[in-house]
Amino acid sequence: MLRLGKRFMRAGAAGVGAGFLIVTGFAFWAVTAAHADNGSFKDDDIIIVDQPLHAWHGCYIGVSAGGNIDSSSATISAPVTEVANTSSDGLALGAYTGCNLQAGSLVLGIEGDINTASNDPHFFASARVRLGLTVTEQMLVYITGGYAVANQSYDVFASNGAGVRVSRSADGVAYGGGIEHALGDGNAFRVEAIHYDYDNNRDLLAGGFADVDQSHTVIRVGFTLSFSGGFLGNTFNGTDLDVIQ
Repeated sequence: MLRLGKRFMRAGAAGVGAGFLIVTGFAFWAVTAAHADNGSFKDDDIIIVDQPLHAWHGCYIGVSAGGNIDSSSATISAPVTEVANTSSDGLALGAYTGCNLQAGSLVLGIEGDINTASNDPHFFASARVRLGLTVTEQMLVYITGGYAVANQSYDVFASNGAGVRVSRSADGVAYGGGIEHALGDGNAFRVEAIHYDYDNNRDLLAGGFADVDQSHTVIRVGFTLSFSGGFLGNTFNGTDLDVIQ
């Protein structure tokens, strides 16, 4: 009788042990399956991967408007008495285009502009390099410099009543700097000041001469449109996104 009781006790213990293993195994399977399901991606899931932000990379076009501040000077020799229409301020309108390369916070680019003004020079242009630093993801501070050309037009007068209208193309340099802010959707806004300084020209009249040194500074605002994905064109809350479906 005692042996029979022990057998029943062993069988019961074995049954409890087997039941415990079965329950434990099932629980482990359920937790693992749930974790695997949460950690996997279905066919219709969207994966969003953060990428380095390159708001300033690519090519762009823009338009500008501002003031054209003249700083020209002239040295005359008798009988020349006056050089007119070289010193006045006016309004300048322009267009520009360029391309940038961005490496981290450093931005290197090339840019060209063409402008018309209400004062002399009435037409001027430049081809420049730009070197910028991103203060924030959306703000660029830059300096720029390069070649400038202008169509000069002014009058030279002498004491004997003689006068001549001078019209020529002049070469020079352009340099300055500015701040540009990315607005999103491929748009940006800038404020800049560019100084244009042209080679001296000597004009002869009635035995005298006039040495004209023409220069001017344009302080302008510009609206820029990127056509190659820059200026935060593919972002969400300030972060570039690469979406895979």
